[in-house]
Amino acid sequence: MNRRPTAPPRAVFAVVAATLALKVIFLAVVVRARPQALIYTDTGTYVRPALALLRLRTFSPSLEAAPEPEINRTPGYPLLIAAAWGTLGERLWVLPALAALLSAGTALVAAGLAARLFGGRAAILAAVLVSCEPGTFFRSLDVLSDTPFTFGLTLFAAALARYACGDGTSPARAGLWLALATLVRPLSYYLIPLAAVLVLIVARRAGRSPLAACGAATAFLAPAVLLVGGWEARNLVRANAFTLSPIASSELLFYRAAPVLARAEGVPVPEMQERLGNRERWYRSGGGTEREIFGDARYADLFPVTSRLSLVELNVRWRRQAFAILESHPFLAAAMAQKGMAVLLLTPPSLILSAHYGLFSPDATLLALYDDQRLGAFAARLARVAPWLFAVSAGLVLLLVALWAAAVRGLWDARGEVPAAVHVALVGTFLYVVAVSAGFESFDDRYRLPLVPIACVYAARSLSGGRAGVVSGS
Repeated sequence: MNRRPTAPPRAVFAVVAATLALKVIFLAVVVRARPQALIYTDTGTYVRPALALLRLRTFSPSLEAAPEPEINRTPGYPLLIAAAWGTLGERLWVLPALAALLSAGTALVAAGLAARLFGGRAAILAAVLVSCEPGTFFRSLDVLSDTPFTFGLTLFAAALARYACGDGTSPARAGLWLALATLVRPLSYYLIPLAAVLVLIVARRAGRSPLAACGAATAFLAPAVLLVGGWEARNLVRANAFTLSPIASSELLFYRAAPVLARAEGVPVPEMQERLGNRERWYRSGGGTEREIFGDARYADLFPVTSRLSLVELNVRWRRQAFAILESHPFLAAAMAQKGMAVLLLTPPSLILSAHYGLFSPDATLLALYDDQRLGAFAARLARVAPWLFAVSAGLVLLLVALWAAAVRGLWDARGEVPAAVHVALVGTFLYVVAVSAGFESFDDRYRLPLVPIACVYAARSLSGGRAGVVSGS
């Protein structure tokens, strides 16, 4: 058995530093020329609670809503915003600069894992792949939670893989990173018990007693119980709802069930989302003021029944609606899920970034096709009205295909080189994120960011051409 180096080569740091410098230069240009390119629809739902926390010391939906408790957004990213602005001032450039640093950290973690599993050459390639993947490079500057979440999830996956190697890494370390990532985005909530089962199995296969194996699983779960469970308890006390965030229910209705019902009835998806109450969803989740969302109309007049419900009660209602729709159209729901998976893995970042950076203004027809995810018609029209953007997007799709293919080849090459539990930890995390992210909203390529570091570790194994040997801490 060969012990692989635990520290990546110096070239890794040079690659990451060079990429970070390029991002800083690009950020400086964007902040001066087009600062709105860094802001998205969801940005305000994080910034407003952060400002309430920073100025009023209360975690509320906004300054105006204080002291009403914010429960829709988990506290991780707003806390990060408040800390950054409290230290450096409320300047726009602070948040994308922080995200760029976290993205660089993600590249270093992925390279460190590749060094541990597959050697120094694979570490350098992993750093290059993570740093230079176009979606990761540009979307890491967004004022959104995706980059901090990706950093935390990559730290978790790396720690869990090292524990599975048997190198003495404490399962509590993996549990801490997963708990912190979950407080940034609730996406990883159900990964916590799944990973705990893997910790238990690894401990038993290593010859530890049932009591010791349960102790390892308990150590892994302890941070989640304290942090994630603690936040759920806070919501129970403040909002009478033992929940991490009710946002999953609204997403289930508007991004999973609504597209299914729209296709069943032959209407555009945005029309169906509007019919089900999409503007109410935005208003109740902190997406804007009553005037910004409803104009001169009043929310209580437009939604006389549901406006009386608490946010938790409203999300329970939405969840029941969603399940009823999905149960009525199971085969269509399965087909839409498969399409969502393909969209998640292959949507090029150029489609959103070209409009955000002012390089292309889509006409109403093209925008309607995009919003309804009529992929064939959208691609054909894009090729006619913007051939340069079509060519760039096609090239980026090919790059993504190449990355996934290299990752699959790397997984195959490494199948006997590292313990099987390592592959379960990494591939299991990858597949979990795919399963919970493959919905209608995944046409936004930022949802793919957490997948890239794990894929790059395996792709680096394939491209390095070396044989790692069996990794063990013994």
